[in-house]
Amino acid sequence: MKKTNSILDKKLMNYMSASAAILATGASATGQIIYTDVIPDQTVTGQNQIITIDLNNDMTGDFIAAVVGNSQVNAAVAVPFATGSACAGGNPDNEIMGSAPSAYNYVKKLANGAAVGATGPWLGTNCVQGTMGFYVIGQGSPYNEEWNGGVTDGYMGLKFSVGGNIHYGWARFDVSADQLTLTLKDYAYNATPNTPINAGDMGTSSVSENIANQVSLFNYNNTLKLTTDAKLTNGVMQIMNAAGQLVKEIKVVSGTQEYLLDDMAAGLYVVNVTYDQGVLTEKINIR
Repeated sequence: MKKTNSILDKKLMNYMSASAAILATGASATGQIIYTDVIPDQTVTGQNQIITIDLNNDMTGDFIAAVVGNSQVNAAVAVPFATGSACAGGNPDNEIMGSAPSAYNYVKKLANGAAVGATGPWLGTNCVQGTMGFYVIGQGSPYNEEWNGGVTDGYMGLKFSVGGNIHYGWARFDVSADQLTLTLKDYAYNATPNTPINAGDMGTSSVSENIANQVSLFNYNNTLKLTTDAKLTNGVMQIMNAAGQLVKEIKVVSGTQEYLLDDMAAGLYVVNVTYDQGVLTEKINIR
């Protein structure tokens, strides 16, 4: 089963346009978990389309996922791709959790809370591709892959290098039943080198360093109290439920404002407050 990189190599050069739609947290004031919510979810359908994952949001793609087919595999192929030294802008230390029976690479589908750390197991480097979901022509069932038949909220374990330091992270995907559509929902990594992260861990809260002293957010009795400096511009608050769905969007102004959330169902939510100058992210509970 031949696997080629040519389409992915060319597409990787265009990753910046794909990543432009992402709202992300910057390095938090305390470090630890850096979470990025993809708003709206990024979806690609059909062959030769890719999604770029820039785990630390430094404008350099760390991984891509794509729908690819060739003469031996039908169109229903999803390929996560750890960029290597032979790839444009790639890093040979980037790897994906998976296995390689019979010399073919298969990406593991992790459950929420699964550990991502040094023990892996990890797929290799230098443009190694891993198959998320596929159906081989003439075969009645998939081989060892775990993403076949449609997946909602599957987690991919990721390892990447920043400044010579190894960091661990995750990305959450949906894959359609025919494997022709991929949807990236969010991703995160541990800012502390060589430290594990659990799939789905979004940390507690984070704020871009450049606005850390200019904004604060508190939740009490289902009321959000947001205080912002007048220097921050074009503020928008988006509240997502645990499934990553946008449930409320509010334009915010400077000073101190209170927002009642009594109309929202009880549960865990993620609040992103985005300004031209940076992003504040907070997890809240509605009771």
